[in-house]
Amino acid sequence: MKTFFTIIVVAFIANSTLAQNPMPNSSFENWYTASNSYLNPTGCDTDWVYNSNYDKGDYASASILQTTSSHSGKYALQVSDAVDAQNSQYFYGGYITFTFPVSFKPNSFSGWWLVNEGSSFTTSGFIKVNINDSLTGGYLGSGTVSTPGYGEEWNTYEEFTQDINYDSTAKSYLCSVTMQLDDGEEDNIPYMIFDDIVISATSGLSEVVGGGNLDFNVYPNPASTKAVLEYNLANSGNVHITLTDILGRTVKTVRNEYDPSGNYVLNVDVSGLSQGIYLCNLSTPDGNQVRKVIVTK
Repeated sequence: MKTFFTIIVVAFIANSTLAQNPMPNSSFENWYTASNSYLNPTGCDTDWVYNSNYDKGDYASASILQTTSSHSGKYALQVSDAVDAQNSQYFYGGYITFTFPVSFKPNSFSGWWLVNEGSSFTTSGFIKVNINDSLTGGYLGSGTVSTPGYGEEWNTYEEFTQDINYDSTAKSYLCSVTMQLDDGEEDNIPYMIFDDIVISATSGLSEVVGGGNLDFNVYPNPASTKAVLEYNLANSGNVHITLTDILGRTVKTVRNEYDPSGNYVLNVDVSGLSQGIYLCNLSTPDGNQVRKVIVTK
């Protein structure tokens, strides 16, 4: 008969040791009034609030909108079709780009989005990350996540993640994140909502990594005050658990000792952590597992 153990673990990580997400305003909480009187998210390249194929005067609404339908926090970014004020038709939706320097080599990006296909279910869109050499401007690599296939939609937030594929590398990096809605039609009102985007040095953040006869769960996820780690040991032995930041640096050793076989529950205090993504790495005699832990405020 296996023994059930409950272990309380408090993890304190100084904010200064956590690698910060380099994307400005990545949760779209901050907005400003642009020169054309529309709201724009702080940090975007320019006032992309309507489709550049048409004059702003033709529009009754913007295609880049602030929305309270957020994944976390108060606001999120909505990319929509814009309305032609003269004949009330909907045209191709807008796009928006954030460009910023990165102090490390980005290997993946992740975030949350909600896709509504509108009345005709023919909308397509994407989020794309381009990486360039910040000194020469030359192209280095990219990654793209596209919306569901035609006739499909998500009525709730879904997580996306994508590795960045490189043709070459450089000493310094410039990152561009573009969110674009492609396919709008008359009498169709499609949109995409984006929130909590993370640029990371770690690849495959959404994957369950590891093997062996080992169950490892983390919940709630996202977590704001406490994350619960559950795992089972079929064999007694040394257990090593660490938290790493998005740069792959170990910022906290959660557990490092000999444990008998059994089921374990660890309560980890995350209230002192900055918002972002961490990796929880578990090493046991039964195998190794990695789980992504998202901290929100």
